This record gives sequence, C-alpha cells and structure tokens, in this order.
Amino acid sequence: STKRDLINIYNVDENKVDVIYLANSLDESVSSPSEEFKRKLPKQYLLYVGGRWNYKNFLFFAQIFSSLKRTEPHLNIVCTGAPFNSSEQYLFRKLGIEDSVYHAFVSDEELTYLYENAVAFVFPSMYEGFGLPVLEAFSCGCPAVISNSSSLFEIGGDAAVYFEPKN
Repeated sequence: STKRDLINIYNVDENKVDVIYLANSLDESVSSPSEEFKRKLPKQYLLYVGGRWNYKNFLFFAQIFSSLKRTEPHLNIVCTGAPFNSSEQYLFRKLGIEDSVYHAFVSDEELTYLYENAVAFVFPSMYEGFGLPVLEAFSCGCPAVISNSSSLFEIGGDAAVYFEPKN
C-alpha cells in the first residue's frame, strides 16, 4: 500500500503515516577485494545470494542450470551463504555440475564485486517478503533474473527478467 491508500482507503490520519523506503546496505565505494579472491572466481558465472531453504527454490535452479550448462559450457554458479550440505553436493554430482558450482563466504566488498562481475543474479525463490538481494543486484549494475512470485515483481518492476519458479 502507498501512503495515499492508507489515508484515503483506510481513513488513517496522515500525521500517523511515515513511509520508510527499504534499500540495500552495500556501499559501492568500498575498496576492491584481494587479487587472490578474484583469481579463485570462475570467469563467467550466475550469482546466487542467500539461504537455500526449500522455498528459496535453489534445487530447481541447480537442475535448470544443468540443462543450460549443455549449451553454455563456460558458465558457472557462484553461491554465497552457508556451505553446501551433503544433499546439495550429491545433487551436483548427479547432475554433472559439481565442477561448475562454487561457494564463497564473502565480505560486503567481495559481494559487491560478485554482483558487479556476474553474468546475472538469479533469484528463483517461490516466496519473498521483500527481496533485498534484488536491490543489491540493481545497485551494482547486475542484471537480475528472478521468479515472478510474491513481492518480487514489485521490487524488480520492468528492470528484471522474470520466470515461473516451477517451470
């Protein structure tokens, strides 16, 4: 809802409404990460940021990536967040992408670098209350490919490419 909706539709006193805009916390002016960090990264990668719980739809993304890898063999995935668990590692091996999926714990400066150098940021989530990583990607000039679920279209507007999160 907008402030005007709250005032006009719900008859809320305008003095009781403050709009607080959400934004990302990345600072694009931070220094560049180490050369060692940069060397460890694959040349071309899709970036996945955050948790990989079921509703985040990461396993679907891995399966789709394995198909994409056949036509784009140079492409990789770089993930931030928790280390891969044994089920994820098993799936990577089963799909034949274990040498194409990388994990990194990153600082803000490294995360900024990842966004700035990714082919695209991919956010396959089936549900998000907001989706701050989308704003982070935008602030770093990273193309965003995101699911058309929940609040994500409101965040991405016409600046992102959308897909059905189960197809």
